[in-house]
Amino acid sequence: MNRRREARRISSVIASLLVLGLWVALAVMRPPGPDLQEYAAYAAQALAHPLAAWPREYPPPALGVFLLPRLLPLPYPTAFTLLAALAYGGLLLLRPGPAPASADWRFRLLTYTLYGASFVVLRRYDVFAVLPATAAVLAAREGRWRRAWILSLVGAWLKVYPVVFWPVFLAAEWAESRRVRLDRLVGAGCALAAPTVFAALYAGPAGRSWLAYLADRPPNLGSFAGDLAAVVTGDWHYRFAYGSLVVTAPLAVPVATGMAVGGAVLLAILVRRVARGELGVERGALAAVLTLVLASKVFSIQYVLWVIPLFALVGPDPVWLLAALLVTWEYPLSYLVALGPEMLRLRALWALGANVGFLWSLGRSLASGPSPPVEAAARR
Repeated sequence: MNRRREARRISSVIASLLVLGLWVALAVMRPPGPDLQEYAAYAAQALAHPLAAWPREYPPPALGVFLLPRLLPLPYPTAFTLLAALAYGGLLLLRPGPAPASADWRFRLLTYTLYGASFVVLRRYDVFAVLPATAAVLAAREGRWRRAWILSLVGAWLKVYPVVFWPVFLAAEWAESRRVRLDRLVGAGCALAAPTVFAALYAGPAGRSWLAYLADRPPNLGSFAGDLAAVVTGDWHYRFAYGSLVVTAPLAVPVATGMAVGGAVLLAILVRRVARGELGVERGALAAVLTLVLASKVFSIQYVLWVIPLFALVGPDPVWLLAALLVTWEYPLSYLVALGPEMLRLRALWALGANVGFLWSLGRSLASGPSPPVEAAARR
């Protein structure tokens, strides 16, 4: 049995390296897309105007990721791809349990990434935030709360989404120790705000522009709110703004507001279930991210990468896999056809179907029971 487990572990590592090498080769051979060009431009502007030029739509610490490829003596797209591969490799090296469980998780992680994010995993910078965010959930699963908060903060500095883990962590620690650690929440919140305050002191509005970028943009094509408003009203008109195609239907903003309120209610429900011990911390984290994605005014293919490691942790969900596959293929196919009115309508219906699949998966996550208890010796 030990030999079989060792062979399984070695096979998992070899498969991971082969797939990762294939992704790197494909990504390097492809011409740089608009995202990589944008990252390169942010890096060039920051070097030309230190402390005065910051990313327009990303938190200030993201600039560190955009500058990293400039340290390598390679073209920016190639250097970025290699660094993203290292980040994904670090994700594969995480150990959510004993060797057999880790090998199974690694296999699911690779499979789900192929399904849901194969075109963007090494071409968008989200993987740099997904690594600490996933490590944070694994730490919380073991009761290592300080580590969980620090790692989630690192992820939130790069991509804000791990912030939704924080109420889940508070509830899970309450369920374990009957202590409400508001000091962790206050400390993390202040640390999260500090880089933006620093950037704003030196650059004024340019240092905090990413906040306005998130708050002011309308519902876009691909978001649950935008596509639902388009389908309900039959208004299939779009315009290009904030780097995306946004829905012009008058109902779009009220629908987005209603979904944001509904998302807040769902988050409160799942936090209550975690606090009562009815939902494990990893399922609670998964449900929280799914709620955020569904309640958001925007949606992009790389958001699927946020939940892939968590789905790999809690087990397969065929409906989610189908939804992720829809998102994956809507992305390249939409760029192979002229963006006429009929194509935009098809894209909205396609994305709405994927979001309904995510909603189904969210319902399943909320209905699931608690996680197996962690050994007391592993808790700190």
